[in-house]
Amino acid sequence: MPHVWPAFGQTWETDPPPSIRTQKLKVWCPMSGLLLARRGKREPLPCHHCFVIIPTMPQGLVRFQQSGQSHFVTFSCYRRQPRLADKNLCHYFLASLERVRSERALRVYGYVLMPEHVHLLLSEPERGLLCDAILAIKISVARHHGGGRLWQRRYYDRNVSDHAEFVEKLRYIHRNPVARGLVQRPEDWEWSSFRHYAEDRDTGVEIESEWTAMRREGRIPKPMKLPEVETPTSGQIQARHGAPSKG
Repeated sequence: MPHVWPAFGQTWETDPPPSIRTQKLKVWCPMSGLLLARRGKREPLPCHHCFVIIPTMPQGLVRFQQSGQSHFVTFSCYRRQPRLADKNLCHYFLASLERVRSERALRVYGYVLMPEHVHLLLSEPERGLLCDAILAIKISVARHHGGGRLWQRRYYDRNVSDHAEFVEKLRYIHRNPVARGLVQRPEDWEWSSFRHYAEDRDTGVEIESEWTAMRREGRIPKPMKLPEVETPTSGQIQARHGAPSKG
């Protein structure tokens, strides 16, 4: 099959001409949104979709990934489609996150999987760069998905410089499903690390927390008990706010 290179509006049966190959471009997969090759060279591919060749990352976009700081990372499904509403895909994402965490000595402080995007609070890996760890997760999940393009090409990465911002980002992650109106309480959302912090529950990903540190030292964690929240009846609501007017 010929390879299609839409950026140039032409199709070649084999490699593009040398004048194209030698340009400083990157090759991206249009299905998974993942980087396949650099500078237009043919390299071993992580998947078997067709090629799209596009310019390199815009000037002014700089990532500081060897700073020793934590990182608040966000990436989205292609065109914000709710692909992560699929529970099977969410389970596989968490398994991929745990595998990459273990292989690259990465610390995961928090996460949430929303229907159309992902938030992660991570350390910098001890083996390799954070961008490579994110790429490995995206490739793995995209391969498993196998049904068209899954991810937007780039991702948002903010360096977390102090403890106050760290707490702010972790709270934002855990409250995101509530803010979106998907659940009433953070613990009701299955696809976040909140239950680990609140109940020391195993979510499938090792979370770097006080519970985990205690377990490594041989101590038994004592999770806090969440207060029971009762849903008010219609009579209770009317008693608080008055009966609705008829009109």
